[in-house]
Amino acid sequence: MKKKDAIFLVAVSVIIITIFSIFLLVNKNTKHDFAYIYVGYGDNLVGTVDFKNQKIIINKVDSDNYPKIIDDNKIIVLSFIEIDAHKEELEIKIDFEKRSVKVIKSSCKDQICVLQGEVTTGVIICAPGRVRIDFELRDQSDIVI
Repeated sequence: MKKKDAIFLVAVSVIIITIFSIFLLVNKNTKHDFAYIYVGYGDNLVGTVDFKNQKIIINKVDSDNYPKIIDDNKIIVLSFIEIDAHKEELEIKIDFEKRSVKVIKSSCKDQICVLQGEVTTGVIICAPGRVRIDFELRDQSDIVI
């Protein structure tokens, strides 16, 4: 390997690491305005967490009157996990100050969504319950209900 090739590889590596570090730093400090809660397959939006205005919005109520808002900072959705022919609840806690969401109760065996802990970006998925929580940085006018 020639000296010029080595210098070129080091320079490219430094640039890639710098870009990746900036990307991680920007995403870590991003304050999302909304979190969206979906139940079932596809984009069945049932609830929206509005961090800016510190409120939970119910987008769609099912035949069992779910989701339900508890104490202004928790939302309970009916998951697709069935025990004794009854669908089970999934409880989600919202921290408006931290702009975070945490699944605090699920009836599934593995509890992966609960073990994920408090999340401020990305996606929380309860695969057995068919529940998905997405974070997005959008204006209120961008939400389709």
